[in-house]
Amino acid sequence: MTLSKIFLIAVALFSLAIPVWAVELVKGENLVELHFLLQLRRVDFGQSHTSINNEGQVYSGFIAKRGEIRLEGSLNEENLRWGIMLDPIGLSNKITQDAYISLEYIPFFNIKMGQFKYPQNLDGRTSNAKLIMIERSILGRTFGTKRDLGIEFSYNHKYFEYALGLVNGSGQNNPENNDKKDWVARVLAKPVPYISLGGSIYRGRQPSGITQRTAAEVKFNYKNFILQSEYQVGKDSSLERWGVYLQASYQVGNIVQPCLRGEIWEPGKNNLKDKKSIIAGGINFFLKGESTKISFNYFLVTEETNETDNNEFIMQWQLSF
Repeated sequence: MTLSKIFLIAVALFSLAIPVWAVELVKGENLVELHFLLQLRRVDFGQSHTSINNEGQVYSGFIAKRGEIRLEGSLNEENLRWGIMLDPIGLSNKITQDAYISLEYIPFFNIKMGQFKYPQNLDGRTSNAKLIMIERSILGRTFGTKRDLGIEFSYNHKYFEYALGLVNGSGQNNPENNDKKDWVARVLAKPVPYISLGGSIYRGRQPSGITQRTAAEVKFNYKNFILQSEYQVGKDSSLERWGVYLQASYQVGNIVQPCLRGEIWEPGKNNLKDKKSIIAGGINFFLKGESTKISFNYFLVTEETNETDNNEFIMQWQLSF
C-alpha cells in the first residue's frame, strides 16, 4: 500500500470520528468547510447477474458505494474560492474527484480552473448527496457525471444560468492525449422561481474519434413536488445513442418522499431493436434533513428483444453533512 493511499484512508477515518453534523475550521478570517458523504447499500440482482446500473457480472450483496470528503474555502471576502474532493472508496484512479480554484471578481462572469464537473446534463450535474433516486438515469450516467481538467466561465442568476467550458477531453485524472481541446456549454432560463429549462452541448475529438452531446432539460420544483425531464443524444466515433426520462417526487412533511422515474434508452442508434424501458420506483425516509436518509428503489427493466432477468432492488443508507 502506497503512502498516498494510507494518507487517504487516515483522512477518511478521521472524518468518521467527528461527532457533529457540520464542521467549520477557521484559520484567521478565512473559513474552511468540511463536508462528508457516505453511501452504503444492499443490492439484489436478477438471475442473469447483469445490471443496467453496473458493468460486467454482478452478484447480490452489500456495497460501499461512496465515501466523499470535500474541503471548500474562500479568501478575499469570497472572491477567491477553492475546493478539493476525494473518495477513498472509489476506484484507485478515481480517488481525486475535484481540485479547483474559482475567481469571482467580475460581475456575471466567474472563472474556475482545475478538475471539476464541467457543464453537462441536469442528472449528471446533480450532486450525489442530493439525488432523489438512488441511481441516476442511464442517460445521466452515460452522458453526465463527467469530470475533466480545464477552465469554465459561468454565472448563476435569479433568472438565468450559463456555463462555458474548455477541457482536455481525456477524462478524470487522465493526462491529455492530443493537442485539441473539447468545448462544452450549458444555458438555463428561469422565468419563475420554480421552473428552469434549457440545454447543453459538448463537442470534442479524441484519438478514437469525435465526441458529441446535445441535451434538452426542464425542471418544475414547486413546494414539495419536483418534476424533471431530459432528452439527450450522443455520438462517440461511430456509436450513436439517445435517451429520455421523466422523474417525479413528492415530499410528505419532513419524513418521507415517494419517487418514480420512467426512462427509454437506446444504446446503439444503428440497431433498431435494442431499446430498453426502465421503470424505477422508490421511497426516501429522511433521518436528518434531506441529505441523511434511508432509501429503497426497485428497477423494472424491459428489453425490446432478448428479454433478460436484470431487474434489481437497492436499499441505501446515506449519511451526509
